[in-house]
Amino acid sequence: MAPPSIEAAPVRPSPRRAIDLEPLLRPRSVAVLGASDRPSPGRMIIESLDRIGFPGPIYPVNPKYQTLFGRPCYPSVADLPEAVDVLAVCVNHARVPR
Repeated sequence: MAPPSIEAAPVRPSPRRAIDLEPLLRPRSVAVLGASDRPSPGRMIIESLDRIGFPGPIYPVNPKYQTLFGRPCYPSVADLPEAVDVLAVCVNHARVPR
């Protein structure tokens, strides 16, 4: 017995707009939620950005610190002085507000 015939659905153009990936691939600013002076993913990200000479602002975010790595440390993402292109979330998912 021959398998049933399957016809392909017509291809329709997607009504979605193209997504601009430039801010993700070439960010102008980065915030690190969960930045810390202890060995941690947040610290590693900030140190790596410093090591490669990232030219934009790097905003550590952690309510436990006033400053980190010579930068002001912000208590929350809402307290940042500007919207950032990239937010690195370096905390346990239970600490991220919904």
